[in-house]
Amino acid sequence: MDKEKIHCPCSKCKNGKYKSTEDVTYHRLRKGFVENYYNWTSHGEPEYELFVSENNLPSEITLHWNSYEQLNWDERVVFDVVGPICPPVHVSHQSNENKTGMSSNDRGGSFLDVVNDADQPLYSGSENYSQLFAVARLVNIKSEYNLSQSCYDEISQLIGELLPRDHKLPKDYYNTKKLIRELGLPVEKIDACKAGYMLFWKDDKHLEFCKFCRHATYKPVKGQKPRRKRSAYTTLRYLITLRLQRLYASNTAEHMSWHTTHETENGVMCHPSDAEAWKYFDETHPDFATEAHNVRLGLCADGFAPHG
Repeated sequence: MDKEKIHCPCSKCKNGKYKSTEDVTYHRLRKGFVENYYNWTSHGEPEYELFVSENNLPSEITLHWNSYEQLNWDERVVFDVVGPICPPVHVSHQSNENKTGMSSNDRGGSFLDVVNDADQPLYSGSENYSQLFAVARLVNIKSEYNLSQSCYDEISQLIGELLPRDHKLPKDYYNTKKLIRELGLPVEKIDACKAGYMLFWKDDKHLEFCKFCRHATYKPVKGQKPRRKRSAYTTLRYLITLRLQRLYASNTAEHMSWHTTHETENGVMCHPSDAEAWKYFDETHPDFATEAHNVRLGLCADGFAPHG
């Protein structure tokens, strides 16, 4: 192997081929970057373990954080990722409805099986491993090493053959995704102008053309299929609302208003709230600034155009 060549992390090579740095740059620009390659193990980075944060708890239930330390690994995965939607261990109900008016049953029913799986052994007699633990490790390995779906299926089937017959390990990637999909949060999809001029939202939801550039909203339907659902040229997915609610429902809630309570030192900026831009925004929008829990969001483009 040529020592000057490196793994190519483009979406086609997927770190499976060695290329010169010039070819790697060209591939990345033309073919895009391989998905889920965060830990650069193919480029000299040491492998680190996947971890989760304890910031992701929903607003309808409060977890006793002293008891959180007593949870096993599997239970923490569920509480950290989806929050204690139902209180099987160490939790107490605070309210049946959150501030959005959505009851815990509305959001929690789909998570019930996932929560219960945290306490179910992978097979009869297993004391250390649960279904959720096995699935989380396998999916993590697939992501870290860019395994194909067929490779994942073969590994799952082999492990299943080695386990007792009553095991609960999903037999393939399709069934694995069905299990872990319940860990997600709802996503609001909003069609947008292909050139990035506007969102087709609220009163503009049904517009056929952009108000500014007059570009069509939807792609033309091929063939004689009038009932086929039309596909927009650009669709944006907004995930922020429920994730912000989780931040305020967890033990990080007090940090969300830290910008109004921290001590300041003249001439020293230890938080963006100490900057002139923040203060100017507060003066311009006093109604927003008076509520410490209001969240300021910033878009970091990092040199690229968000809409193409």
